[in-house]
Amino acid sequence: MIGAALFELDARLAAFAVSTDLSAAPFALAERGALLQTLVSLLLDAAEVSPPRGRIVVSLRAEAGGVVIDIDDEGAAPISPESLPDREVTPLWLSRNVVRSFGGELTASLGPLGGRRVSVSLRTG
Repeated sequence: MIGAALFELDARLAAFAVSTDLSAAPFALAERGALLQTLVSLLLDAAEVSPPRGRIVVSLRAEAGGVVIDIDDEGAAPISPESLPDREVTPLWLSRNVVRSFGGELTASLGPLGGRRVSVSLRTG
Protein backbone atom coordinates (compact mmCIF):
# COMPACT_ATOMS: atom_id res chain seq x y z
CA MET A 1 0.00 0.00 0.00
CA ILE A 2 2.80 2.43 0.84
CA GLY A 3 4.47 1.78 -2.50
CA ALA A 4 1.18 2.34 -4.33
CA ALA A 5 0.61 5.66 -2.54
CA LEU A 6 4.14 6.84 -3.32
CA PHE A 7 3.77 5.75 -6.96
CA GLU A 8 0.47 7.63 -7.27
CA LEU A 9 2.14 10.80 -5.97
CA ASP A 10 5.46 10.41 -7.80
CA ALA A 11 5.16 13.69 -9.73
CA ARG A 12 3.83 15.67 -6.75
CA LEU A 13 6.58 14.43 -4.41
CA ALA A 14 9.41 14.89 -6.95
CA ALA A 15 10.29 18.26 -5.39
CA PHE A 16 11.04 16.59 -2.03
CA ALA A 17 13.67 14.21 -0.71
CA VAL A 18 11.44 11.19 -0.06
CA SER A 19 12.88 8.12 1.59
CA THR A 20 11.42 4.92 2.99
CA ASP A 21 12.33 2.46 5.71
CA LEU A 22 9.97 -0.44 5.17
CA SER A 23 10.76 -3.20 7.65
CA ALA A 24 9.14 -6.59 7.25
CA ALA A 25 5.71 -6.50 8.83
CA PRO A 26 2.59 -8.68 8.80
CA PHE A 27 -0.47 -7.71 6.79
CA ALA A 28 -2.70 -5.15 8.49
CA LEU A 29 -6.47 -5.24 8.84
CA ALA A 30 -7.87 -2.35 6.81
CA GLU A 31 -10.09 -1.62 3.85
CA ARG A 32 -7.64 -1.47 0.94
CA GLY A 33 -9.08 1.53 -0.90
CA ALA A 34 -9.62 3.54 2.27
CA LEU A 35 -6.07 2.85 3.46
CA LEU A 36 -4.60 3.83 0.09
CA GLN A 37 -6.58 7.09 0.03
CA THR A 38 -5.58 7.81 3.64
CA LEU A 39 -1.88 7.33 2.86
CA VAL A 40 -2.17 9.53 -0.24
CA SER A 41 -3.89 12.24 1.81
CA LEU A 42 -1.28 12.10 4.58
CA LEU A 43 1.60 12.25 2.08
CA LEU A 44 0.01 15.23 0.31
CA ASP A 45 -0.43 16.92 3.68
CA ALA A 46 3.26 16.30 4.50
CA ALA A 47 4.20 17.86 1.15
CA GLU A 48 1.97 20.88 1.84
CA VAL A 49 3.59 21.67 5.19
CA SER A 50 7.19 20.85 4.24
CA PRO A 51 9.55 23.51 2.89
CA PRO A 52 10.65 23.32 -0.77
CA ARG A 53 13.08 20.43 -1.24
CA GLY A 54 12.25 19.29 2.30
CA ARG A 55 12.51 15.73 3.52
CA ILE A 56 9.65 13.29 3.92
CA VAL A 57 10.36 9.89 5.43
CA VAL A 58 7.89 7.00 5.40
CA SER A 59 8.57 4.02 7.64
CA LEU A 60 6.80 0.78 8.48
CA ARG A 61 7.41 -1.36 11.55
CA ALA A 62 5.77 -4.24 13.35
CA GLU A 63 4.53 -3.72 16.90
CA ALA A 64 2.82 -6.10 19.30
CA GLY A 65 -0.45 -7.06 17.63
CA GLY A 66 -0.11 -4.63 14.75
CA VAL A 67 1.90 -2.43 12.42
CA VAL A 68 2.74 1.27 12.49
CA ILE A 69 3.25 3.52 9.48
CA ASP A 70 5.08 6.76 10.31
CA ILE A 71 5.21 9.76 7.96
CA ASP A 72 7.77 12.34 9.07
CA ASP A 73 8.18 15.77 7.50
CA GLU A 74 10.06 19.01 8.07
CA GLY A 75 6.94 21.12 8.27
CA ALA A 76 5.72 23.51 10.92
CA ALA A 77 5.17 22.51 14.53
CA PRO A 78 2.96 19.47 14.84
CA ILE A 79 -0.70 19.51 15.65
CA SER A 80 -1.26 17.80 18.98
CA PRO A 81 -3.56 14.77 18.88
CA GLU A 82 -5.79 16.48 21.42
CA SER A 83 -6.53 19.33 18.99
CA LEU A 84 -7.68 17.07 16.13
CA PRO A 85 -11.36 17.09 17.22
CA ASP A 86 -11.29 20.88 16.93
CA ARG A 87 -9.91 20.80 13.39
CA GLU A 88 -12.72 19.10 11.50
CA VAL A 89 -12.30 18.59 7.77
CA THR A 90 -8.51 18.86 7.87
CA PRO A 91 -6.56 16.00 6.25
CA LEU A 92 -5.45 14.71 9.66
CA TRP A 93 -8.95 14.79 11.13
CA LEU A 94 -10.49 13.05 8.12
CA SER A 95 -7.71 10.48 7.96
CA ARG A 96 -8.00 9.73 11.68
CA ASN A 97 -11.71 9.01 11.27
CA VAL A 98 -11.09 6.71 8.32
CA VAL A 99 -8.33 4.82 10.17
CA ARG A 100 -10.60 4.46 13.21
CA SER A 101 -13.33 3.00 10.98
CA PHE A 102 -11.23 -0.13 10.52
CA GLY A 103 -10.03 -0.33 14.11
CA GLY A 104 -6.79 1.64 13.84
CA GLU A 105 -5.55 4.89 15.31
CA LEU A 106 -3.83 8.00 13.93
CA THR A 107 -1.65 10.22 16.09
CA ALA A 108 0.41 13.34 15.43
CA SER A 109 3.55 14.26 17.33
CA LEU A 110 6.93 15.95 16.98
CA GLY A 111 9.09 13.89 14.62
CA PRO A 112 12.83 13.34 14.28
CA LEU A 113 13.09 15.79 11.34
CA GLY A 114 11.86 18.69 13.48
CA GLY A 115 8.38 18.68 11.96
CA ARG A 116 5.43 16.37 12.34
CA ARG A 117 5.31 12.64 12.70
CA VAL A 118 1.94 11.24 11.74
CA SER A 119 1.58 7.62 12.87
CA VAL A 120 -1.05 5.20 11.63
CA SER A 121 -1.40 2.15 13.89
CA LEU A 122 -3.25 -0.82 12.44
CA ARG A 123 -4.15 -4.21 13.86
CA THR A 124 -2.98 -7.40 12.22
CA GLY A 125 -4.92 -10.61 11.58
